[in-house]
Amino acid sequence: MKKIILDLKDIFGIFVAWRFSLLLFSFFSLYLLGGFLTTQRISFLGALSYWDGGHYIGIAKNGYQALEQYAFFPLYPLLIKTFGPIFLNNFNLAALFISSFFTFFGLVFFKKLGEIDFNKKEVQKSMLFFLMFPTAFFLVAAYSEALFIFLSLSSFYFSRKGKWILSSILASLAAATKPFGILLFIALVYEYLKQRGFKIKRIGYEMIYLFISSLGLLIYMTFLKLKTGSALFFITSQSNWQREFITFSPKVFFEKYFSVFSLNQIGTRFFAQQTLELFSVIFFIAILIYSLGKLRSTYIFYCFLLLLLALSTGVLTSFPRFFLLAFPLFFTFPSLCQNRLFEKFLFLNFVLFQGLFLTLFLTGIWVA
Repeated sequence: MKKIILDLKDIFGIFVAWRFSLLLFSFFSLYLLGGFLTTQRISFLGALSYWDGGHYIGIAKNGYQALEQYAFFPLYPLLIKTFGPIFLNNFNLAALFISSFFTFFGLVFFKKLGEIDFNKKEVQKSMLFFLMFPTAFFLVAAYSEALFIFLSLSSFYFSRKGKWILSSILASLAAATKPFGILLFIALVYEYLKQRGFKIKRIGYEMIYLFISSLGLLIYMTFLKLKTGSALFFITSQSNWQREFITFSPKVFFEKYFSVFSLNQIGTRFFAQQTLELFSVIFFIAILIYSLGKLRSTYIFYCFLLLLLALSTGVLTSFPRFFLLAFPLFFTFPSLCQNRLFEKFLFLNFVLFQGLFLTLFLTGIWVA
């Protein structure tokens, strides 16, 4: 019990310092730098609810009103609606509270999961890199990332402890939060088999519990069937966000991304956005390859599935933000940064880019 309290105090200190720094930076960047980027009057709370956040809050207030909104899974807006009355129906504030709440408890499970395979110092350093990652501010915006990561981390943690019912329930909730959640079902099956040495004769009745993991998605698909006539409408509606589930095509990626390096695109916002998305994928793949043999194979498999699903849409629009979902990769950063100079270089770049992306996001400019 004493250890748990000390661990919570350590995480609370890190979380509060990071959250307060973001709050302070947000205030000054919004009202000092914001004027250079936009002439519109900006609401401090509303600025953290741009883009996808507006849809989540709209769904919480009024339900699914537009066809494109069915791309947003229901658990996060349901929580906003549930907690809204506590905040006097200020849904913006409710959304930000929920995100901060699950970010903190996500860090708790980040530490618990990490310390199964790594020492305390390595896990603490991994946590700092995770929080300083350029798009980590989305964890406390009106986005579902914090909820999804908390559910994924806790699901993996309980699977490592052999608590398959609890692990599967959490995975099911993750599948009701984001479409990536269904990948947890596949990863949990792999982890279960791994713990039994991939020997069929060692498979027990507990494996049945893993199918609970798919219930969150199945319930949402049933809802979609009743509302739209198509259980797969969450896929169909992705076309409203320029996403199409396709066979991997080098031609598609060349036309949309590698062609960005033509000279006539340099100096445009389009060039900067496409370059950010492309290099985030390259960085992801590089870290994934580096992690081979350093991370548990279940985590490698899960991150690989995330990469495949993200690339299957033919666009990389939100990929810099999706990198956070591959949280196991951050456990390898201490190993990557054994050189102190490189560690400081990477950490400083993370901090600077998070500040830049946060400023752009607060002023209504698409980041990820």
